[in-house]
Amino acid sequence: MNLLKKLLIWSIIAVLIESGMFFYLDKAYSRTSASDYKEVKSTTKSEKKTYNEVKVPENAENVQVSFDGKYISYCENKELKIVNTQDEKVQSVETKDNATISYFKWMPDSNWILICEKDSRDRINFYNYNPSKNSKNQLTDHDMKPLIIELDSKNDKVENIALSTASHVMYTKILHKNGKSDIYRSNVMNQIEKIKTPNNEIGNISILNLASNLVYEDKEEEEIKSVTQTVIKNKKGDEKTSTNISSIDFQDNSKRVLLGTDTQDKVYIGISEGGKISSILFGDLKNSTSEWKNLKLPEVTDKSNIVITNSGNIYIKNQSKSSVKNVVTNAETQYTGNFIEIQDKYIYALSNSKVIRTALK
Repeated sequence: MNLLKKLLIWSIIAVLIESGMFFYLDKAYSRTSASDYKEVKSTTKSEKKTYNEVKVPENAENVQVSFDGKYISYCENKELKIVNTQDEKVQSVETKDNATISYFKWMPDSNWILICEKDSRDRINFYNYNPSKNSKNQLTDHDMKPLIIELDSKNDKVENIALSTASHVMYTKILHKNGKSDIYRSNVMNQIEKIKTPNNEIGNISILNLASNLVYEDKEEEEIKSVTQTVIKNKKGDEKTSTNISSIDFQDNSKRVLLGTDTQDKVYIGISEGGKISSILFGDLKNSTSEWKNLKLPEVTDKSNIVITNSGNIYIKNQSKSSVKNVVTNAETQYTGNFIEIQDKYIYALSNSKVIRTALK
């Protein structure tokens, strides 16, 4: 009996010790995990973003700024250079043998740059370049076939590219020597096709970031048009792409020009009077243009003086006063030098071969 009691007591003690050990380990693990998390969180220092007024050569052409101002790009003697504004290091982007830089453009929401190179066979090849890794990759489709546009002549050039980072759709405008233009569309798989527009008198182009519609100026018919593509499946499941081009219906016969689009798919149209913009009409293509907002400008201005940012802010630049004014808030910001562009709440301008950054008011 005594032996049975001893065995029972020791069994209970063992269970209590084991339970206590599990409880201790569980609490210790929980405390350690929480403590580690808090320690990492408390000791992690936010990266300090700095900006240095980097120098660019006097013969630099097509100076551009990345979306957050970390990089400045320009062409020098037909060579693409990229400068890091934090450490002022300069990178030279190499091209293939006998190829030349035809066009380049920063992504609207990342520090990647899209590059178009024209090769010795008068073809446009597309590349993306990541300056943080100094890596350059050619755009290809799912079969690893390069994305290429074959030009009609050596005088043809890439004049503009409108792209959506949301849908990965890109429209490329090729300008011919005779002033006519063609537009090519590439999708998320980098498959490319020419858009069959009613005519080739094409002005400014832009894209809806979310819906991926192309919006462009038809110079011959003096209309603003929208290009949509839909995928249709037949009974066998085969897919066919259907392209529809329609004119945006406005309520009057005023002359209009396309100013741009923002990341929320708003379209911005300038009402032209005597070759200058007197008001700005903007809204969503899903709604009737009668529901769009009409912003009357305090005074008429050239189209080139109007800046539409990705976030939908509207600015008027005054080169003679070296100022930029927000049309909605009337906040005016002075800057120094020759205006380059507006990116990430800053004005960038070139002064004495330096890129000067000024915070917008």
